[in-house]
Amino acid sequence: MQETNTLLSSIPQDLYMRLSHRTLSFARHELRREPYFDYSVFHIQHRSSLRINLQEAVATLPILQSPIRRIQILVDGGNPIPIPLADFNEEDCKKIYNYAVDNTENHEVFYDVIATAGIALLFSVDKSVCKSIEDTFKTEVHYLSSLTPVLKHFTNRNVSTDQPLHVFLYLHESNMDVILLNENRLIAVNSYFVQRETDVAYYTLGLLRNFVADIEETVVHIVADDAALREGASTELKKYLSKIYTIHPAAEFNRHPIAVTEDITYDFINLLLP
Repeated sequence: MQETNTLLSSIPQDLYMRLSHRTLSFARHELRREPYFDYSVFHIQHRSSLRINLQEAVATLPILQSPIRRIQILVDGGNPIPIPLADFNEEDCKKIYNYAVDNTENHEVFYDVIATAGIALLFSVDKSVCKSIEDTFKTEVHYLSSLTPVLKHFTNRNVSTDQPLHVFLYLHESNMDVILLNENRLIAVNSYFVQRETDVAYYTLGLLRNFVADIEETVVHIVADDAALREGASTELKKYLSKIYTIHPAAEFNRHPIAVTEDITYDFINLLLP
């Protein structure tokens, strides 16, 4: 019994969770003398409600058997809306978000402050989703946009080229985040629904034409949770742009054990390895 208690006390009680349309990903991670990391993915059964899927995950995943003190939830999607920090007022969040995004009456609106990008990022989660999560785990829950750790990472990233304009594309599931920087200063950020490589080129070029005079000189960096999609998008963009670079997470993070974990997403890596 004493050995069991000692083992449980060594497991971090903070749980990280990534919520997407297809999967629920869970991680426990703590930096210490002997770093701790555990990771599991639960594939959502769409014939059942989220509440039932969560209950099934709790019943079957070993990572969820230890005590949980608090949960930080990375929300994939959520219709993120950037607001300049100079114009940000917490009291106006819901009003601004509801004006910008349709059909949000049944959504909770949250925000992340990203100082390196000079913005507050508004996003939303369906109230029924929040209730299912909070009723299942019955502990403190904090929601975070999946775009937030990626934006923090790119706006802190040192890019060794002479060209100040850089576009970072992050492809995940059927979404693409496009981040345009001028020497680490955020110029534009947007998210798109994409199904194929031609969609990636269409939306990327469309954003560039709105903000950049000479798009051929823009440097584009592509990272994707699906390696085949990353390479396909790179090939498609090379038809129109010459400076295309692909980001390989394992190499970028020096083959850190978290970065080489099977099925882990780039946004989750950046949350756990800021």
